Amino acid sequence: MKILIIGAMEAEIALLKTFFAPLEKNQLKGLQLFQARHPQHELYFLEMGIGKVNAAYATAQILHFLAPDLVMNVGTSGNLSAQLKLGDVVVATSSTYWDVDVSAFNYAIGQVPKMPATYPMHTKWVALAKTTKLMADIQIASGPIVSGDSFISEAETKQRIQTLFPYALAVDMESTAIAQVCHLENTPLCIIRSITDSSSDGAALSHEAFLKISSENAGRVVNTLLASELESFLPFRSIQ
Repeated sequence: MKILIIGAMEAEIALLKTFFAPLEKNQLKGLQLFQARHPQHELYFLEMGIGKVNAAYATAQILHFLAPDLVMNVGTSGNLSAQLKLGDVVVATSSTYWDVDVSAFNYAIGQVPKMPATYPMHTKWVALAKTTKLMADIQIASGPIVSGDSFISEAETKQRIQTLFPYALAVDMESTAIAQVCHLENTPLCIIRSITDSSSDGAALSHEAFLKISSENAGRVVNTLLASELESFLPFRSIQ
């Protein structure tokens, strides 16, 4: 199986990369791609950059080059749910743009013309996440997430997003762009994001403070999911 794991920032994939060190490093059109080799599986890591355009460009380039069997987007996000706290992990069931509005032409809020209104995730990995046994210190929730080209740090913006998408658990800046490219390329996708901030006042400071631990929580979830599914993939280390 060929799996591509992508994160917007190096911090978001750093822990996972250490599980497979040493890695082989390659360059592809300015993108740094790291590969872990195994007789039966191939695992790749990519830092795509922040924002929807960076995410879409990097994903499209790597999909055309690698043609992976599965894409996993791991990273951080802002909180939209009263049921979640900092460090909790969200396994997305679907992803939608919160900052796209072509409703004047009878499209749903968040829908790009001629594209789906929302992008569903690979049901196998969502179901696996719900049944995976992890450490007691990580809470995993599953539900919709939304994306846009803004870091949400004002209560007014957060409330607007919550009004438009009342079931969304988290907000980020890349996942829906990845989902759109994967939809166009017919590539299965799993999105796992950990909460760094409240998407409101003080969000930037909270994001910086919780970036490392939240990224590691998301990485630990990804590691456990892969280890439970690909038991023959020896480099996966058990988590203590």
